[in-house]
Amino acid sequence: MKTLEWAVVLSIGTLSAAAAAESVGPAAEVAPNVQETRQQMWPRAAWSKGAKSWLVAWREGCINEGETDIFCARVSADGKALDPAGILVARAKDRQERPGVASDGKGFLVVWEDFRNGKDYDVYAARVSVDGKVLDEGGFPVATGAHNQCRPVVAFAGGSYYVAWQAFRGDGVPGNPGTGYVLYGARVSPAGKVLDPGGVLVTDASGKAHADNAVSAAMNGRVLVGHLIASHNGTACILVYAGIASVDAASGRSAGKPHVMGPSKNISMYPGFPVDQHRLPALAMGKRGGLFAAPNRMLGLYLWRLDANGKETGPPQMVVGAKGLGLVPLFTLAFDGEKYLLTLDQPVRRGREGVQVKVFGYYLEADGKLPGDRIKDLPKTFFVIAGDGDKDQMQGFAAAGPKGACLVAYVEVRGVDDCKVLARVVRAK
Repeated sequence: MKTLEWAVVLSIGTLSAAAAAESVGPAAEVAPNVQETRQQMWPRAAWSKGAKSWLVAWREGCINEGETDIFCARVSADGKALDPAGILVARAKDRQERPGVASDGKGFLVVWEDFRNGKDYDVYAARVSVDGKVLDEGGFPVATGAHNQCRPVVAFAGGSYYVAWQAFRGDGVPGNPGTGYVLYGARVSPAGKVLDPGGVLVTDASGKAHADNAVSAAMNGRVLVGHLIASHNGTACILVYAGIASVDAASGRSAGKPHVMGPSKNISMYPGFPVDQHRLPALAMGKRGGLFAAPNRMLGLYLWRLDANGKETGPPQMVVGAKGLGLVPLFTLAFDGEKYLLTLDQPVRRGREGVQVKVFGYYLEADGKLPGDRIKDLPKTFFVIAGDGDKDQMQGFAAAGPKGACLVAYVEVRGVDDCKVLARVVRAK
């Protein structure tokens, strides 16, 4: 039996559209001519200036069927599907999941976690040309070995792609020192050569239990790798922190000690109510710095303003609270050259009919500051990106494009085994 991979979260409040300050383009199926109905999930996207298009990658298939594949398709600057039948990136034994995408300004690199060895996950990658041709059929290994190498993310800087991933190490016994996930990274050339075989350690979470849920962004010859850090406090409670690691893109080596966000280093705030570790943080770099967002299960999202080295420039801002958004949504960040776009998946009430999941957006200025101190009023300024009709829209992902524009790719749920990736071009007026 096929199952739908998402959980409904009841919203405590409601959200409303902002007053005509944004331009949201029409929805377009990314691969409209795909004949069989399968779950298209976890869309990720990147813009290529040379190709004048975004590449959207996704996982195709239901994981409890035992086999899933990686597909992609290009979307033009005006939001039109360029590969209506989709492009098969990898079809191998068992499961290929959780894609990531980056561009070198010409072609693209798609990365994913791969279970083809039947024992544990490895990280694979494949290049896609500007005209939508897969240059590495089936993909090539970036990180293999004992235990899981999984959840890869990718950015381009310093003339090469930089792939970061979670790697499990230790004896597998929970609580034992040295057991858990750490982050590794490796450079991959535009020609598809792995420049750091075996990978280079990014962070070991400073001896804590786990470093996981990585996100990455490039700026000024560096790649910043945002992540969550989980630590047992001696009891059953898990405390979760936010961290930033900085990597020199030219050498692939760490540029200084990974940084634990402060001064509120423990973003779980209350013992027993930790950050939801199933929620990815978000990271985007702008003109002179960036923004990093991390989730709190009870209080919403925390937003840190960063300098060019990945250090926070002040205390975190609580972007949304439980009264405005309910429990922690899925969210992403992108910088369009002028402003930051924050996207949020959030269920909203539909009277007596229950709830509907929609994708919302919110623009922040280039300095990353929230307007005013009345943070509880922020939900009223969110605008709807995807919420037409009565179908659930979820897993929104924002990717910057030409100046002033972002593509937001998302999943429309049409049935338990019929989920389609759609996309819209979003601009701030």
